[in-house]
Amino acid sequence: MIEKIAEIYQEVVIAEHNKSLRHIYCFACSINFFVNESENKPKVANCKGARDNNFCKSWRQTTKMKAHLLKWDSSNLISYTNNLLKNRIEGHKLSEISKDLLIKQFKSKLNFEYDGRKANPLFKKEQSLKDFKINYDINGITSVDIPHLTTKEISNSKKFASLYNLFYHLEVSLRNYLRKRLRTIYKDQWEIEVENLSGLSRAVGRKKESLITEYYPKRGNDILNYCNWIDYGSILQIDKIWDRKTDLDEFRAHISAMYKIRNSIAHNAELIPIEIINEMEVFVQKYVSIMK
Repeated sequence: MIEKIAEIYQEVVIAEHNKSLRHIYCFACSINFFVNESENKPKVANCKGARDNNFCKSWRQTTKMKAHLLKWDSSNLISYTNNLLKNRIEGHKLSEISKDLLIKQFKSKLNFEYDGRKANPLFKKEQSLKDFKINYDINGITSVDIPHLTTKEISNSKKFASLYNLFYHLEVSLRNYLRKRLRTIYKDQWEIEVENLSGLSRAVGRKKESLITEYYPKRGNDILNYCNWIDYGSILQIDKIWDRKTDLDEFRAHISAMYKIRNSIAHNAELIPIEIINEMEVFVQKYVSIMK
């Protein structure tokens, strides 16, 4: 998404900077201050490199400005755009023509919605999950119409759907428990505490990739949405997190086993050994007893 937003800014805002954006501060200074308020607020009109850092030096070169935009999280740029449309960016104001063009570009290229009555008028309309069914229908085509499947494989799909339903509830429940405990202990700094764990480098990497490229979908708003079952076991070892009476090592051993089952389900394994299913059933019963 970030690439497309940068392209829209390149076409609508940057290329027509002197015409469409009536500015007191240079554009790079403005967006840098918006994203990171620890930076010194620009004081001089269109500063042209007057400050000591490189954020505002020779930004009339549009290729440099696009590269600068690509460094930011897409959510930062969407928020900046909404503030720009609402005339809340100090020193910057888009012309009405440019506002209209910016909105049209976000709609056509990113499938955004626009409602000028909202505080954040540009937004991504998410598809509701409430109407989804296991037998999903796409213009009259359902799962039974997909070729090259045996009768046994079609029958197995119901078992996998049932198991995935169970794992969805388990994983979301565990994330919610961890999120609540982390916020209780570490307040607003809880994500920093989690991301500093040595064993979570892959989860941190997945989150970063989702922010810089549209090929890795954004899973959620915090690091827990990028973790797997092994990661949850590591997080539980953070000081003061575990507040249940059950032995933590025993609980973590069960979680490690869940990682194997989850992968079998997610990758549609031909066989799931009965002993793994039995272990899952034991864990589910213990989990409900421990967490209630």
